[in-house]
Amino acid sequence: MARILREPLLHFAVFAVILFVVYAIRNDDAPPPPSQDAILISQDDARALAQQFAGVWNRQPVQEELDTLIASYVDEEVLVREALKLGLDRNDPVIRNRLRQKMMFLAESESQTLVPDDTVLEQYLQANPERFSNPGQITFLQVYLGETPSQEAVRRSRALLADGQDPAQVGANTLLPVAMEAALPQQVDRLFGTGFFEGMAQVADTEWAGPIRSGYGLHLVRITDRVAPLQPSLSEVRDDVLADWRREQSQILADAYLAALRDTYDIALPDTTQLQDIVTQ
Repeated sequence: MARILREPLLHFAVFAVILFVVYAIRNDDAPPPPSQDAILISQDDARALAQQFAGVWNRQPVQEELDTLIASYVDEEVLVREALKLGLDRNDPVIRNRLRQKMMFLAESESQTLVPDDTVLEQYLQANPERFSNPGQITFLQVYLGETPSQEAVRRSRALLADGQDPAQVGANTLLPVAMEAALPQQVDRLFGTGFFEGMAQVADTEWAGPIRSGYGLHLVRITDRVAPLQPSLSEVRDDVLADWRREQSQILADAYLAALRDTYDIALPDTTQLQDIVTQ
């Protein structure tokens, strides 16, 4: 039981339910909405409009300008209310998506207040080492053999290289660099295609090896130096780990919050047969 109570997912599920209840209580305690025929522009509303003006023009508005801002705000409020009365917000994907984003922001923003201890962050770091490790580097030479070289062409190129021939004078013509020094995985894969760096990780150092396939064809490669990936300590990447951990918890909270909201609705969906009729049309 004690182990279950310590589970983070349980904590977040409970937190999401509490969040939902708090929102419900706030809504219950909120004052009734004003009459749809009444538009009240408070001093705080006018001050906010003036601040928006100052943010754009780097000065406070004069009286006439503030009057214009307020009149424009009233016009906007009138038009929005009339649009809502006519139901123009319904079935509008832009409006629905914006409302969805705001609701998810309410749920996900709570994750930014979570403060885990270093034990939690250390466990997260160990569970996701690839997200925070310093990538390895590789220094190599390469000879491009073409898209589909014959076995004889591969053998001949390998023999020339073994005899000390300049790699730039061997193989097919290409604009790819013959050599790269202390190159990161993304640099190599950006030039040669995804997976080329990983392919070179399997070959022995100092000897010509391959062929290895790139996005262009086949290559012989010679590794002259490697720097292995380095896993940093938590103290070195704590801010990055915390930010990543919070992003993950944000999604967990959002999912739990949405599930709690779903449970408050009676949801009716088309049955399997009806859906099958749609997808087979």
